[in-house]
Parts: sequence; C-alpha cells; structure tokens
Amino acid sequence: MKKTGSLLVRSEKYIEGSVSAAETGVLISNQTLNYYISKHNGLCRSTGSGKEQGLIFDTGSNEIAEDINKQREVCSEIIDNENHGCLDLCNFSHIPVRVFWDEYISRKNLNEIKTLILPDAACLSDRQIESIMGFVHDGGVLFADFESGMYDNCGNTTSRLNWLKFVGIDKVCGIFTPSRVEDYMVLKEKIGNINCGFLIPRPVNALAIIPAKDAEILAEYLNPINMPYTQPKGISSFPAIITTKRGKGKVIYFASPLFESFNRFHIDIYKDLFHSLMKIMVPGGLQVETDAPGSLAVELRKTDRTLLVHLVNVTADMKRPMGKIVPLRNVKVSIRTNLKSAKCLSSGEMMRTGKGKGRIDLVVPEINEYEIILLY
Repeated sequence: MKKTGSLLVRSEKYIEGSVSAAETGVLISNQTLNYYISKHNGLCRSTGSGKEQGLIFDTGSNEIAEDINKQREVCSEIIDNENHGCLDLCNFSHIPVRVFWDEYISRKNLNEIKTLILPDAACLSDRQIESIMGFVHDGGVLFADFESGMYDNCGNTTSRLNWLKFVGIDKVCGIFTPSRVEDYMVLKEKIGNINCGFLIPRPVNALAIIPAKDAEILAEYLNPINMPYTQPKGISSFPAIITTKRGKGKVIYFASPLFESFNRFHIDIYKDLFHSLMKIMVPGGLQVETDAPGSLAVELRKTDRTLLVHLVNVTADMKRPMGKIVPLRNVKVSIRTNLKSAKCLSSGEMMRTGKGKGRIDLVVPEINEYEIILLY
C-alpha cells in the first residue's frame, strides 16, 4: 500500500482530471436486476448440480418450479452471474471497460465508445432499444446474449420483432433444458486460434432460435445429450452464435448467457472465444493487446493531451489470501492510439516504442503491484 500510494502521489499531476478512455461499455442493468423473470419457465427445471459421486451424477428431479418467487430467484442468479462474469471476462481478456447504467444509454453517451456489451440486459425501454440500434447503425459493435432486450423496462413480455430481427433472430422457439453435463456447441468456422469443428462446452442455459436470413452462423448447438459419458447426437438446427451487419456496424448475438457459465465454472475456452470474437469484430482490432497473463488488469484513462495506462498486477503465490505478488517482466503491450511517446511513471524513465498502423507498441521491463505508463 505504501508503494502504491507513493506512486499515486508522485503521479498526481498526470492523473488529476483524467477520465475513462475505455472504448468498450458494459451495461449493468438495474431494470433487469429488479424486474427480470423469464417467460421460459424451463429455466427453473431441476437439473441438479451435475456433480459425480460413486459414478452416479446428480441430475436433479427434472421438475419445473411453478412458484414465481423461485422463478425470480433463478433469473436473479442468472443476471448476477452474467454481470460479474462479463466484467471478469473483459478483465482477463485485457479489455478496458466503462460501466453504463440504464439511464446512461442514449445516442450521445454511446458515441463515446466503439463496442457495447449487453450481459443478458433483458429489460430495456423502447428509448434504450432505439439508442442502441442507432449506435450500431452509426458504426458501433454490439455484443448481446440470451434474452437481452426481449422485455420492456418493467419486465413485461414484448414481441419486439424489430429488435429480434436487428440482432439476427427470426424466431425464438423455446429454451434448451439447462445442462450441467456433456452438452456442446461446435464452431462452423475458425475463430481466432479455435479451429472449425472444435467442440466447446455449452453454457448451462440456451435459447433455441431460428436465425434471420441475413445472419451469419458462427457456431451451432449439438443436440442435447443430458447424460454424462455419452456420444454426441449430432448438430441441432439451432445456432449458438450469429453475427449480422447493421448499417455501418455489427451485431454479435450469443443464444446463451455465456458470462453466467464463465462466472460459475471459469472455463478458459470461453475467454479465448470471447477474446477472439471481440478481436475480429471491433474495427481496428482490440484497444489493448498484450502477452501478459489474465492476472494483469489494464485500465485506460485520458486527459486532453495524454493517455494513462494503469497496470495492476495480481499474479500471486498459489494461495488466498495472497502473500506475495509475482513480478511480471518484459511485458509486451500494444495500444490503439496516435500518441508516439511513453514514460514509465514509477521510474520516470522514457520507454522505447514501436509504431504500427494507428498503434503504439512498447515493452514494460517490470511490473510489480502497480505501474502507470504515460503516453503523450
């Protein structure tokens, strides 16, 4: 704390007055937290824990809870896991984000970012929907999953056919039985370093949708197995990931709450998939690229003439609470910016930089608990 506080004091003249420079926004929807109850009561089917004991799996009773309080509890848990999982997944992928609240969703405010993520932001007003659609038509990238936008701001069911078409859905047919066993989705084409045909564990929950004619299918669900140690039963007729072009922008729609399952199980392939999709879809590539492990958090803040790269290292010994931070050395960082000079604020030394197309590349010799790089 003494070292960190000292760095902040010495850097105060650079930090004071800075604001977020993150180009990705994440909507944490209080409307959804307050009102979301899915119309698909199959979400409340008892499927057990999926844990194995003595070669017997806990697969639950398969009964659907009819009590509205139980349904509300299940949906609240989904959205809570979605929000936490989304922020964690962005952090582990080195994607700086700014958090948006419901009242912040307007055309003017969305102009400050390039990408908007809706982690199952199910309950949105007509005005919010209009603002998001306008943002995409103007060149923004939207990443939406599961039931995002399928209810009004008070949680009432609404047809919203224009919104469904916008995100690439022709029809919602229903919901898959929640699964904690060996169910999968398969890529139709290579995404990043993940090859075509690669089987990825299906998130716990999933919608069965028919894609719009102009939607491109990136991944499909396999037919449900719902049993462990069982051969796959072929590809279903329902897509898992679709993408569509809308105006100057793009929409990526994931028919599952991907972030919910990441927060529950921390499956690393979800991070690779999300990171690759963002890298492919965002114009000009990711705002920050680095070879650092996910235990290095990256935040960007700016003033009128500078960009501040905050690097927080939580790489530690293998225990909790942490006893020692493990320093990271010779970390490569590439940032999309037209600024050309860099200064390490802990040492006060100028840094060597490389210049790509609209990017600055640098190598940070050592990162202990906390480092700040000043770009100007």
